[in-house]
Amino acid sequence: MTTILCQKYTTNRDNPFIVLHGKGNNFGYHWHDEIELLYLFKGNITFVIGSKAYDMQEKDIAIVKSGEVHRYESESICEHCVIEFGHYLDTDIFKMPIFRYTGMPSILKWNDKQEDLKLLHGKIEKLILDIISEYKEKKEGYSFAIKSNLYKIITLLARSFVSKVKLMENKKHITMSYMGILQEVFDYIESHYKEPISIEDVSKVANFSPHYFNKFFKNATGKTFARYLNNVRIDKAQALLRSSNQTITNIAYEVGFNSIKTFNRLFKEIVKCTPSEYRNK
Repeated sequence: MTTILCQKYTTNRDNPFIVLHGKGNNFGYHWHDEIELLYLFKGNITFVIGSKAYDMQEKDIAIVKSGEVHRYESESICEHCVIEFGHYLDTDIFKMPIFRYTGMPSILKWNDKQEDLKLLHGKIEKLILDIISEYKEKKEGYSFAIKSNLYKIITLLARSFVSKVKLMENKKHITMSYMGILQEVFDYIESHYKEPISIEDVSKVANFSPHYFNKFFKNATGKTFARYLNNVRIDKAQALLRSSNQTITNIAYEVGFNSIKTFNRLFKEIVKCTPSEYRNK
């Protein structure tokens, strides 16, 4: 399993998509100014946007709006395509209300019971597959064909949901200025997860009171700070269980736990098996 911790993610200037294949292609919390689509060719993925988790199945499409903190994980063999619209399109497009506020679904199911959403899924799916085909074949003018399809996807989304747009509640809206603060917090956790980290420590990094920081962090990630830190530590432990011969007790202390009992309990709660069972898979 490869996991990338939360960061501001910048798109590739030459290629708007990446196709990933394998087991455990996990991508930790991250965000970007542009919208993103994820198309699942096969397998299953748990896609988390803000505080909501979605179980994606084959042919489903995830839609991530501008500035949304998100992550995904899969323990099964899967293949998926991530499309980021970044440098390929005029960035002013992403300032449109439709791409910043609620009203647009986060997941388009290929077999959605709503006929209009099912139809929209089919149109976007075709455009995504055309983009991949154009890039693979690289015929004359392929870059223009790719850009054309990206604009068509944007147009489809804008026209389909513009009437349903509603402003997010202020208490749930994470402004882009706060994203920088969130990034500093994630960087701090990545650098110090082996050490004791208190809510007071990270509150100082964000320059918030502990009470306000708790609300801010939960709103942005859908997890309490303690839960997020435990997930980071357990993820690091999984990597060590796979790659080293250290004892489970040593690994527990290595990733920041001061109690083997707590480590074992949280590991089973998060990974759904014991550390020994995980190592022997």
